[in-house]
Amino acid sequence: MKVYYLKMLLFTFLINTLVLAHYENFVNNYYNVSLIQNNVKSTRIKSRLLAQTQRHNPHYHNDPELKEIIDKMNEEAIKKYQQTHDPYKQLKEVVHVRI
Repeated sequence: MKVYYLKMLLFTFLINTLVLAHYENFVNNYYNVSLIQNNVKSTRIKSRLLAQTQRHNPHYHNDPELKEIIDKMNEEAIKKYQQTHDPYKQLKEVVHVRI
C-alpha cells in the first residue's frame, strides 16, 4: 500500500512541476507583453514606397499606336460624359447648396 501512495505522490509531484512551470511561464509572458506601452513597442512598417517611386514608366509611353488609342478612348469618354451631364445644372446645384 505504501508503494502505491509513494508512486501517486511522485506522479502528482512530477505532473505539478511540469504543468505549473508551463503555466507560470505563460502567465509571465502574458503580463510582460501587456504591460509594455504601445508607443514603446517596435513596429515594422511595410512600405513599398522606394520600389514604387524609383521608375514610373508605363508601357504605352514607348508605343505611339497604343498611346493614340488610349487618348482617343479618353476623348470619347469625355464627350459622352459632356453629352449626358449638363454643367450648368451641376453648377446650380453647387450654388444652391452653398447658399
